[in-house]
Amino acid sequence: MNNLRTSLISRLKPYSKYIPQIDKHILRTMLKLCVEVLETKKYSKQAYDKEVLKLTSLHQKDGKEHDYAVYCTAIMILLETFLKFPKKSNENLADILKELKFQGDCVEDLTKVLITNQEHLYEQYKELKTTEPFTQLEHRIDISGVDRGQPPSVILSYEQDGIGKAVNLSLQEFHQLRYMVASALHELQDLERKKS
Repeated sequence: MNNLRTSLISRLKPYSKYIPQIDKHILRTMLKLCVEVLETKKYSKQAYDKEVLKLTSLHQKDGKEHDYAVYCTAIMILLETFLKFPKKSNENLADILKELKFQGDCVEDLTKVLITNQEHLYEQYKELKTTEPFTQLEHRIDISGVDRGQPPSVILSYEQDGIGKAVNLSLQEFHQLRYMVASALHELQDLERKKS
């Protein structure tokens, strides 16, 4: 039994309908963004928006709706899960990725990048995990632009390392965040039930 396989399939199950939609352009872009988060310890909304704009123009002709935030989340979960396991677990990574329904060229790219850079990525991940968590998370709805035709947004404010920070999210992004948190809590409950 391969724990990496079990963990990847379990953690990526909510994304199973999105994974086959990830082509090599989406994969490379999202992988680049996720690795930047690991290396810089910061998420850059501007960098994300810039890359999504490029992908949107590239995929404009295919007539499909693409949910790039979901793709990015799936790739980050894949990366995190992969880095939690020792090197010997990655022997059949390509087979696991095929089972998850990644496209053929994506399987090749992911296998090459993850296995080649595993030690470097693991060190970055380990440093990220030791960063002090944020405290005092609060949210409020911002309706200040509604009278000018702008949609309402959600402002998340929190404190990290003694510094107050705020993030402005669209309602869609906020609902995606809520869904991710709920999924994580559900997984934790399942793990606790299995332990007892």
